[in-house]
Amino acid sequence: MDKNKDFILGAVLALVISFVLFGNGIGGDFVFDDTIVVVGNPFINENLNGFWKIFITPYFAYQPRPGLYRPLTIASYSLNAFMFGSSPVSFHVVNIFLHALVSYLIFVLFYKLGGKLTAYAGFLFF
Repeated sequence: MDKNKDFILGAVLALVISFVLFGNGIGGDFVFDDTIVVVGNPFINENLNGFWKIFITPYFAYQPRPGLYRPLTIASYSLNAFMFGSSPVSFHVVNIFLHALVSYLIFVLFYKLGGKLTAYAGFLFF
């Protein structure tokens, strides 16, 4: 029973700490390369038009040979826009949830490898 409580507490802490640390950016706009990668990408839209073209298009769509190919990242952005809209708020909230999820998975991994103290220390450092 103690192990289950630790896992529940770890999940709650990961979620709360992630929103405390990164929640101030939720209301922000797209910045830097977001304007090219997210806003300027015709395949990131609310109706999934051209979704499969993501897998044959460079990371910076229609930019001359940028040298980057990240189809899963762009596909996740496209699914985010489809499911939650193309507002920057939805992208920021989803990113915070993903950070919390990864933090929790680090907690679980460290718990299994090194115990309770290692798990809490590891995910807090992350």
